Amino acid sequence: MHTPSSREVKLTEQTLRERFLVEAPKAIPTLRLFYRNIIDQRVERNGRSYSLKSGTAGMADLFGFDRRGSPAIPVELELKAWNGVQSKEQIAWMTFVTTMKIPFLLLRQKRTETTEQTVSRWLTEVEAMLSSTARSTSSPTASPVLAPPSAPTFA
Repeated sequence: MHTPSSREVKLTEQTLRERFLVEAPKAIPTLRLFYRNIIDQRVERNGRSYSLKSGTAGMADLFGFDRRGSPAIPVELELKAWNGVQSKEQIAWMTFVTTMKIPFLLLRQKRTETTEQTVSRWLTEVEAMLSSTARSTSSPTASPVLAPPSAPTFA
């Protein structure tokens, strides 16, 4: 049995992310998504050393805002290929975000799915979460949906 390298997993997740970002505005026009670059790099230039830092390890791949609410509802999306695994930092970020009552969705590709099938299913899952979140936030006593049943729970 072939065990994919981390490079193969990254390429698959990159392809899924790129397709998802192309299709999301068509399928969910109220949602605006952004890709998060995490940078922690030392750079030498003209004899000087610079430290470049952006983001925090473990942050979700995508973040965005859904304009159904007023104010807009923030959302965090972590994308995983069928063979991708959440890191400890990603699990910590998911816990932090959901504790802040920000809707978070862990989207996993199924092993037998094509890229198109995965993206289509993910869009349906995101739409369902956003619809539920928009309904619950319109009521002053309700709290937003934090994660779908497919996301891991913490004891």
